[in-house]
Amino acid sequence: MSNQSLKSAVAIAVAYAILLTTGCVSNVAVDRALLQSDPLRPPERPSHRMDPALADFGAMLAAYVTAADGDQSIIIEVDYVANDSGNKDLPMDLSHYVRLALVRIGKPLEAYRKWPSILLATGPAAYTLPLLPDDRPKPPQPTFRLVGSLLRASERLAKGRDASGYALLGGGHTQTDAQAKSSRTRTLTDITVLLTLEYPNGVAVPGAAAEYRIYVERSESDSSFSVFVGGTGIGGGTKATVTQDAGAGIYEAVAMSVMHLLGNALLVPYDRCSPLFVRDQALDERARDAFSGLTRSGLEQNIKRYLFVQGYPLDKHGPDLTAEDRAIVTHEVHLRSLVFDSREDMVRFAMELWRTLDYHKGAQTVHERIIITRQAAVESIEQAAKRQRELAVGPLEFGWSPLLSIVVLDLSHIQDSHTRDRILAIVRPHCDEMRLHPTKMLVGLRISVRPFEIQQALRASRLRLGYAWFDAPTPRLVVVPAADAAAVAR
Repeated sequence: MSNQSLKSAVAIAVAYAILLTTGCVSNVAVDRALLQSDPLRPPERPSHRMDPALADFGAMLAAYVTAADGDQSIIIEVDYVANDSGNKDLPMDLSHYVRLALVRIGKPLEAYRKWPSILLATGPAAYTLPLLPDDRPKPPQPTFRLVGSLLRASERLAKGRDASGYALLGGGHTQTDAQAKSSRTRTLTDITVLLTLEYPNGVAVPGAAAEYRIYVERSESDSSFSVFVGGTGIGGGTKATVTQDAGAGIYEAVAMSVMHLLGNALLVPYDRCSPLFVRDQALDERARDAFSGLTRSGLEQNIKRYLFVQGYPLDKHGPDLTAEDRAIVTHEVHLRSLVFDSREDMVRFAMELWRTLDYHKGAQTVHERIIITRQAAVESIEQAAKRQRELAVGPLEFGWSPLLSIVVLDLSHIQDSHTRDRILAIVRPHCDEMRLHPTKMLVGLRISVRPFEIQQALRASRLRLGYAWFDAPTPRLVVVPAADAAAVAR
């Protein structure tokens, strides 16, 4: 091997060794850095000033709306809330903020976006839209539609300050040159959000338009100094920029707007939820007009509901005033130096209750009533199921083979013996054999016709009856007086 070839081989080997060593050192360094690096901080849920107000508004809806209409949902369709300000640093769509505010208010509100998120995509994601299947289920019919935009984002200089100093001392080799500079700028950006609530047909809800403005501040400070003596010196400086979170401000403006809109749409005094609101005099006037337009009975029902949710011992089984209820209401009216028989005074009393209602206590009362109602409904269903299980019989109980297919005619709801005899007389020609249950008002029918023909024969008789079918374990036709048909069907 020539000297030149040997030198080349040695150079290649050395280079390869250096690369391997470098790789090893690099891996060791990376592993050490990973071990010494701080772990990620756990995620945190951001808190906002308006969250307590949103919770209060949810309690208000329970006391004012759910107490009147029951546990029914109010469906809000949220439209695309575009950024029309031209500021690309702000969110392009505010509908996410709207839905978050509605979620934090809670029941009875339910919200969905008019357009799925993917339809609003830009950039490469938008090119995949034609490939996506259109399988989104049809949303429910909305109670209201929420539309709006981020209207403006204007930046203006609020305050600026500059200061500088310069000094020259001595001469020759001891000449001293010193200078210092300082500047501070405070810039405000005002962002305006406009939201409107509409009925499904596009007509604006009276009073349900809200425009709120926030101010986002950016502060910049810059300072520097330098000292030179005989041409040699030192210098330094600092620069800091602090910008407030625009997203948090937008969320708070949207939250206030949502409460403003729904308060006007549902006639709820939303301005009690936060000291940031001013009293809505126009809403007060609409509420007073609404009370003035009610009949005397409707006015009394509203007064009774407000007093009930505040804890007064009023009858909970009906909306109208009982004799005991009337005595309580009359007493409360007289305490305010008003007259029960005066319509104007009753409107004034209703307005006072509406404006000062203890909605936190009212929300708790409504929540307890909902739980009681649901428990009663569950118990009713369980009792009905138990009754059906008790009445479930098979061929064996009529003395037939358990493999025989039969239909059971349930006459346990027919108390009149003459009506029962007429029913049996009508059914007998349509069955091959009929047997009575030994202990229950049930009739076993062995038939060759289709089961529903038994019901058709009874209908043709013009008897005032109702019918309900139960399938398991044996087909059973329950016959009841017409007035009880709905209850049996449930």
